[in-house]
Amino acid sequence: MFRINLSHGFIDHHKKYIDTILKLDNSKTIMLETKGAEIRSKNVHPIVLKKNDKIIVDFSEYQEEEKGKLFIDYTDLYDVPTNTEISFDDTAVILKVEKNDGMTLQCKVINA
Repeated sequence: MFRINLSHGFIDHHKKYIDTILKLDNSKTIMLETKGAEIRSKNVHPIVLKKNDKIIVDFSEYQEEEKGKLFIDYTDLYDVPTNTEISFDDTAVILKVEKNDGMTLQCKVINA
């Protein structure tokens, strides 16, 4: 059996893996894990935030680095409404969306 985790990577890569497995031996079972996407930070270096800091949240599929920005791999970023609070696993940081300009979120750190 071959296990492919669909929560990570890109769709075209998953298809290539499946095609390769089927070419090797089409009698094998392929298990597709569909836990669901997790939103991940794409910043190269850690970001230190303090209460009342301002930060821009932007979409990126790849590792990025730009001072004052938090890059995440959430494709529907433009749908996040103003006043939404964003929290993170394993940290006490909470951001509040002050403005959504359709491309990025302008946020304020309300807990650090």
